[in-house]
Amino acid sequence: MQHNYIRHLIIICILTLAVLTLSVPAFAAGTETGTGTITVDSVSAKSGETADVAVRVENNPGIVTVLLKIDYDSSVLTLTGAENGEVFADDTAIFGNDLTMNPYTVLWEDGLSTENHTADGVLVILHFAVKADAPAGDYAIGLEIDESSTFNTDLQTVAFQLQNGAVRIEPARTPRHTDVLIAGIAVAVVACLTVVGTVFAARRRKRAANG
Repeated sequence: MQHNYIRHLIIICILTLAVLTLSVPAFAAGTETGTGTITVDSVSAKSGETADVAVRVENNPGIVTVLLKIDYDSSVLTLTGAENGEVFADDTAIFGNDLTMNPYTVLWEDGLSTENHTADGVLVILHFAVKADAPAGDYAIGLEIDESSTFNTDLQTVAFQLQNGAVRIEPARTPRHTDVLIAGIAVAVVACLTVVGTVFAARRRKRAANG
């Protein structure tokens, strides 16, 4: 009799634990894979010019915090500034103060928001100066994401597909033969007109002197 009582008590305890386990909300962060993409633009520039490179999010599954690291070839490019885009408010953008850091870190933190940021668009615009002696070629702008610092309002980490961009430095324009010929003709015409004008002026002065 006592044995049956103990067995029933054990069964009741097991069922009670099972019900409590199912009813307790799960606070552990999961992972939201999503289909979002973060892309770096590819732009063209010449040596000595500036290049503005945008980093964009597409098919945004919803985030409140995201941390990106951007690397580039500092032998040809100098980062001169970073401008917040349109997806996050300016007061949530925390960008690195040291523009010489490579990779350069950009962070958006809006952890107190009760709604995810789901808009597509520009996250940040990077301003680069192309060095005057930069050789022509394609120079990658690499992108990394810190997934542990990229999550939504449910504290689920959000994974994105990443696509790097590049700055294409165009070769310096070399004068064509026709350009050189035209320039030479122009110089010759100017010289001839100058000589003719000098001769006519001398003749007028001589006639005036002779009365």
